[in-house]
Amino acid sequence: MVAKKKQEPKANSIRKFLRTGLKVCLHDGDEKAEYEDYPGNKFVLASATGYRP
Repeated sequence: MVAKKKQEPKANSIRKFLRTGLKVCLHDGDEKAEYEDYPGNKFVLASATGYRP
């Protein structure tokens, strides 16, 4: 990760901000270890509010 190389002390806080503040859609499957197929994979969370075609 580029942020980790350039800003080693700030890397974790930058990553946490990106995940919570900007609602990044790609997540690590290890976050949902209680589900059988998630660990070791990536998953996408997507949502839309206010717009319906």
